[in-house]
Amino acid sequence: MAETCALPERSALLAELSGADVGWCRMGAPLAEQTTWRVGGPADLLVEPERVEQVARVCAFAYRHGIPLVTIGQGSNLLFDDAGLRGIVLKVGSRLGRVEVGGQCIRAEGGAWVPG
Repeated sequence: MAETCALPERSALLAELSGADVGWCRMGAPLAEQTTWRVGGPADLLVEPERVEQVARVCAFAYRHGIPLVTIGQGSNLLFDDAGLRGIVLKVGSRLGRVEVGGQCIRAEGGAWVPG
C-alpha cells in the first residue's frame, strides 16, 4: 500500500466498532475475496451486518469518526485497486437478504437477490 492507512488507531477503532454490535468485522480483509473478478487489495475494515440496525450503527460510526464508507453488495462486476481501500467497506449481502410479502406490499432488504 502506497499510502498510510486513513484509519488512525485501527485496532482501537476496530475494537470500538466490534463492541457496538455491528455484525462480523475484519481488519485488512482482502477485497479480492469479496468480488466475482477476484481483484482487489485489503480493506482497512470490512463489516458484514446481519440486521438493518447494524447498518445504521456502522454508518453513524463512520460519520462520527470521519471515516470513508463504501457499501457493496454481492460483489459482482466490481473491481477494487490492488492497493486496497482506505476506510470501511460495508457488505450488504445475503445476510441482509430477507424478503417479506404482505398483501400488496413487498419489503426487501438491501442484500435480497434479484434475478437478472
